[in-house]
Amino acid sequence: MLKWLGGVPFVGLNVLAVLFVGMLLWNYLFPPSPSQQFQTAFGFAPPGDVKNLQAHSYVFGDSAQKWLAFSASPSTIQKIVKLGFKQSKSSYGRAGINQEAPTWWPQQTPNYKAAYYTEFRLKQFSTSEDEWIYWNPSSGQTYYHYDGID
Repeated sequence: MLKWLGGVPFVGLNVLAVLFVGMLLWNYLFPPSPSQQFQTAFGFAPPGDVKNLQAHSYVFGDSAQKWLAFSASPSTIQKIVKLGFKQSKSSYGRAGINQEAPTWWPQQTPNYKAAYYTEFRLKQFSTSEDEWIYWNPSSGQTYYHYDGID
């Protein structure tokens, strides 16, 4: 009498799979704009002094990465740093140098004296998030990298 209910989980799983693939395809075909990615990273729209903004993000499974490159004034960098970034004692960081990095990303960690980072660890869930900012005060050139995994 209720045999048709056996197909409900099958249909439901197929619908979820199609929606998941559709979301991946949508994000690939229509990625967020660089301005949207800047706002997602820092919580505010890029001010007028932010120039040459480039952005790329990569999400796979439970990991995500984001790369931003732009030039900015000291006041914008200070506004970003006040979001919880700490001054690094060195310019070394993970720096987003990997196979998913965009072609405009430097192939070596920028050797800038102004390097800032944040990190978040939640060991019981194997969650890890790192953010790095490299800023050249003389040119204003800035590189930002986010790396997170659940």
